Amino acid sequence: MSDSQEVREVHEEDHAQYEQREEQHENQQERQEESKQQQKEEQRSQEMGLMSSIQQAVANSVSTAVAGTTAANLLKTLSEDRNSRDSAILQVCKERKKESFNQLKNWDDRRTQFLTIHKNIIDSIYFKIEKRMKISQDSMSQVLKFFKERRDQEQSYSKLFSTKIPQLSSCWRDVSDQQSDWYPTLSQALKETDELNQSLGKNVLTLVMYLEKNIIKDMIFHENEEFEKKIKLLRNNISDQQARLEKASQYTTKKNNSYSQLYQQMMALDAYDNKLKLKRKDLLNVEIKFRQAAFDMIKEQKELGQQVLNYWEEARKMEGIRLEMIQKVFQLYMTKHQETYGKHPLMEQSLLNFQKFESVKESGENFSIAKIINEDDQSSIKKTLNTSSALNWQDIIKYVINFNFKDISINQHPLVQKKFKIMRDVGSVTKSFKECWMVATVDDLLLFYDEISTKDKSKQKGSALTEGGTKVNNQPKKKLLLDYLKVKPREDPSLIDIIEKTPGLLFDSTNKQLIKFTKEDDFEEFKVFLTRYQQLDLQNVPDLGISKSK
Repeated sequence: MSDSQEVREVHEEDHAQYEQREEQHENQQERQEESKQQQKEEQRSQEMGLMSSIQQAVANSVSTAVAGTTAANLLKTLSEDRNSRDSAILQVCKERKKESFNQLKNWDDRRTQFLTIHKNIIDSIYFKIEKRMKISQDSMSQVLKFFKERRDQEQSYSKLFSTKIPQLSSCWRDVSDQQSDWYPTLSQALKETDELNQSLGKNVLTLVMYLEKNIIKDMIFHENEEFEKKIKLLRNNISDQQARLEKASQYTTKKNNSYSQLYQQMMALDAYDNKLKLKRKDLLNVEIKFRQAAFDMIKEQKELGQQVLNYWEEARKMEGIRLEMIQKVFQLYMTKHQETYGKHPLMEQSLLNFQKFESVKESGENFSIAKIINEDDQSSIKKTLNTSSALNWQDIIKYVINFNFKDISINQHPLVQKKFKIMRDVGSVTKSFKECWMVATVDDLLLFYDEISTKDKSKQKGSALTEGGTKVNNQPKKKLLLDYLKVKPREDPSLIDIIEKTPGLLFDSTNKQLIKFTKEDDFEEFKVFLTRYQQLDLQNVPDLGISKSK
């Protein structure tokens, strides 16, 4: 090989190595550029999440000054490390929770104030009815005692005619000589006097029997037995309902304490607590449990009001029947007494007054709204019903039983990121879809609240959450962690599998839920929402709520 050829080959080899190095350098630069671009995209994704958080905080009635300060602080953290960014987002979540806490507190203060006044009015009504019924019972006992003693007196009196009063027909006669009759006219008069006493004794005995059977047994005993049976049942119903209300009140307090404890725990966090999240602790869900306990308490208080109104209505009827019976009893007694002993001016006047007594009308007046509900309570009821007219029975029913206390809607709720109405597969073998509300919360949980069908209402325990004009279960049927969700589409474009895969000590755990969207727009919006938890480009994604960048 010539020297020139050898030099040329060396030169060509050097040139090839140079081109190879240049190519490697260019590839390295491209990788660096791609890495930088990816970092920029990640930062932009984080910025979008933070900006969304800031905008959402402002949109949820945080004051302008506080919102401005929060926004400034959050924007400042964009150049800081991951922990600082997470801390900033956590701060926005705290603002949301604080806003939600204040909203719930205002709601509960109104509820407590209303129910306290409402309960006091119910108790006052019950006290007035009870007072009248106890007086009625005591009075009836006195009437019964009166007739029993009159019966005993008349019975003792009737015995006098046969055992104690001497026979006058033997006077001025020789009893050993039946034919002797010294004073025939006097003897006849004395004999007639004996017959009069015997007749009077029989009449008194008839009065005794009439008092025992017709008045005491058939009328007073019978009415009093029915009266006592009904009033005992009514009182027991109220007593049992008072116990249920007290139990519901204690349970509501317990749920309120649970909410307050979780709120304080979350507000004390300086960084995300993954253990707390893995326990699926969600402030919205705990709040809903408290609100439903509160509505259960409202339901029990309404039922107590129903029982008290039942007592009121039945007491008015029973008192009317009782007074009508008393009126009739004394009229019969006085008429029978006059048949036995003859007329007496005082008895005639008393009988006339008994005839004039309008038992049903006067008992109705004694149990009227004006007599049972005092003026202050009437004013409170009128204020609630927004009326200045005199209260009628329908007004009382509306206030005591049929009042409505508005719940806090999850629409525009500070703790809600997104809410979708979907169909959830609840079938075990074949697909069976149930209408459901799917709610994404600021605690990064996806909650599923099933709607209650007419068939399910009889099986529903406790109150139900009202949303969008429908009833939904107050407990979520499923709770999935948004941080660990993946979406797997099916051939049917409206169906998707939501798969949650959470890390464990030895094995990961998997939780699946098949859902179906009835609206394509909702489906697309949900997919866009989930990109926040999948590190996808959010540059063109609209602001949908607070999320934690990963």
